Amino acid sequence: MKLCFPFLLVAAASALGASDAPTVPAPRPRLTDEMRRSVENSAPSQGKETAGQKPAESPVQMAPVQVSGSYQPPPQTLEEESPPGLPFTWKDGGTISKSRGSLFTTELQFKYNPAHNGFDIFTISF
Repeated sequence: MKLCFPFLLVAAASALGASDAPTVPAPRPRLTDEMRRSVENSAPSQGKETAGQKPAESPVQMAPVQVSGSYQPPPQTLEEESPPGLPFTWKDGGTISKSRGSLFTTELQFKYNPAHNGFDIFTISF
């Protein structure tokens, strides 16, 4: 009996919401000649000069510039900085055990990985 009233209340609200006819927007007024002329008169013309501007009759000529440079290699990623298969030491951590299978490779390790700011313990790669 306690669930009957909220259920009826939700059903009545959804029925009232569905019964509303979708609202149709009012028709837009058509563009008349008077409206078109008022927009043309108020918009600045591209051919007219404004105060303080010179007409661009000829482009500005600049002296040639010689560009020189050297190749800068992209910065190393965090994975490239730490080799993946270091042997385990108590001080630095590293790979404890690595097993290469036909489908995937498992690696038991304990080392800090700066790429995700955490420790790697078990890795599975395909």
